[in-house]
Amino acid sequence: MSKFISTASRRIGFSHIAKSQIVWHSNERLFNTAAAVSLSSSSSSFLNIASPLQQHQIRTFSESSSPKPLTPYYEKKKKDKEYRRQVYDRRMANKLKKQLYQKHRIKGVRKKRFNDWFFKYIEDQDYHIGQALDENLDMRVRVVSVLQREPIVTHDRPQWEIDFDQLTQYLSQYGLTFPPGTDLSPDPIDIIPQEEFYKMNDEDLYHKLLPKGLVPMPRITEDDEAGNVKSMNRKLPLRLYLSTKFVAGAEKDKSSDEEKKGGNVWTFPSTIAKENETMLDAALRVFAETLAPGKELETWSPGTCPMVAAVVPYSESERALPQNAGYYGEKLFYFRIQCDSGDIKCTKAVQDYAWLSRAEMVEQARDEQGDDAAMLLEYLLVE
Repeated sequence: MSKFISTASRRIGFSHIAKSQIVWHSNERLFNTAAAVSLSSSSSSFLNIASPLQQHQIRTFSESSSPKPLTPYYEKKKKDKEYRRQVYDRRMANKLKKQLYQKHRIKGVRKKRFNDWFFKYIEDQDYHIGQALDENLDMRVRVVSVLQREPIVTHDRPQWEIDFDQLTQYLSQYGLTFPPGTDLSPDPIDIIPQEEFYKMNDEDLYHKLLPKGLVPMPRITEDDEAGNVKSMNRKLPLRLYLSTKFVAGAEKDKSSDEEKKGGNVWTFPSTIAKENETMLDAALRVFAETLAPGKELETWSPGTCPMVAAVVPYSESERALPQNAGYYGEKLFYFRIQCDSGDIKCTKAVQDYAWLSRAEMVEQARDEQGDDAAMLLEYLLVE
């Protein structure tokens, strides 16, 4: 083959052979020779003298070695770019959707609200303690008794929990079935007709399922309907806290906030701690002296540690009083006291009292003493 090409080159006068390649075909054991050549005007003569197989090989290689159009390449690049743009647009749309969704969610709002109040509260407390040390004045210790009545009935269930239970009961009828005579307790839907079951509330269901003679306590009492805040038989699902209003000039000294309001405000019962007396004993002494003389009120304290401590400075007029000489203000220690049984009986020092829930206490403090006192009760009390 190489001899034939060299002979043909001499006869037709090739200008030059640019490139040659020999490919071994393993099946037919043939040598296919391809050359990329720049043919002169006599290249047609070479095709005339070459065999048909040689002519086909030269034409095939000549066509394959010519530059291909770049249109498919640019089209592929364009499609890839469009795909990347679509992916980017979807990513940006999801990011914007997530931001709009989180904008309406309560995320970090309550934490920021607490931090804004708490750090300012701590800063004010440290300032008053430092001022007392600089002026070389003492703090009078006052013990505050947070008397609470525990919930009598279970808390009201949220609507989503009620809906979930109803859906669970509805789907349970398509679940497992047990043969009669087994010891497995029957489902309520098997005892009560289905149409009647889904129209019943919790109280109606308890009346149906509880044994005869056992009646559940009503969740809304007569005192709730009458609005009697002096009774503990109200708001049974919630905790109630005793709030008192002392008579002006009584043992309960007026604070600066009370003086600004022009009178006494609703507060927890409190007293000044005596020497050689623990703060817990002072907190229990409040009920024995001012609220419930005798043994009509049974109380219990869950611990000897106060819930929180707060510094209340005296105003200028309060410092001028003889009993407050040498004192910068009062340091209040709040103690949680639970009411086991009995009821309170107020003395003449107490002008008025009320059993209020956490929300009512916060609203009352906000109206009379401002947002700072309301925030303290909001984070101090339990629903």
